[in-house]
Amino acid sequence: MEYPEDKIRSIYDKSSSVSPFLSWHAEEILTRMKIYREKAVSSLNLTENSIVLDVACGIGFNFRFIENYIGSNGKIVGVELSPKTVKLAKKLIVKQRWTNIELVNMWSYPVLVDRYGLTY
Repeated sequence: MEYPEDKIRSIYDKSSSVSPFLSWHAEEILTRMKIYREKAVSSLNLTENSIVLDVACGIGFNFRFIENYIGSNGKIVGVELSPKTVKLAKKLIVKQRWTNIELVNMWSYPVLVDRYGLTY
């Protein structure tokens, strides 16, 4: 079954209202998921100059794990469909004072491929 972009965006926008609740419990959630997130990020073999594309980044729960590997010399491009969720991710970025994260609110993967010269 296919859904039009506006229908999917609407669903994600509604679910982003849950994110503030999650942010209150972010540390607990991150602690429980820490081992899995660290294992996933470590398997990427990132270096300090890596550029990471975090598709469906949500409110940025993975950013801190990626930052541990790439530091300020690397870059994260967080891609998220929901504008409301992007706003929450921006708040986290400001709070953590990360300067190497770019958030992209978009739907189309081919646009990312063209914009960043990615291959797939």
